[in-house]
Amino acid sequence: MTVQEIAKNLKTERIRLRSAKELVVAAQQAQNSKERQVRKLEQELEAAKNKGTVFVSDHAIVRLWERKYKLDINQTKSEILTPKIAKQAEILGGTGAFIDGDCEVRMEDYVITTVIWNNK
Repeated sequence: MTVQEIAKNLKTERIRLRSAKELVVAAQQAQNSKERQVRKLEQELEAAKNKGTVFVSDHAIVRLWERKYKLDINQTKSEILTPKIAKQAEILGGTGAFIDGDCEVRMEDYVITTVIWNNK
């Protein structure tokens, strides 16, 4: 094969790779959308079942930890939201899940909703 033919093949394969990556991103976004719809319906169902029952919100628990036990919320946020995770959020379009070192990070609409640490 000549240099020109190799260069042409390389260009073609790069275009195909870019198209494949775009398909993967689109599929991930579609899956994320369906997962959001399912979660919303699950929450609606749970709310309908529990109408009139008093619960303690996660927000109330966090505020107790922050004020009574002096948990530094900003420090905790910076431990979770590293530059690497911010970059991955951009790649995923703000919604999705991925592994970062010892933890799995899940996000929805550019909000980190879950961090699962792998304690070995």
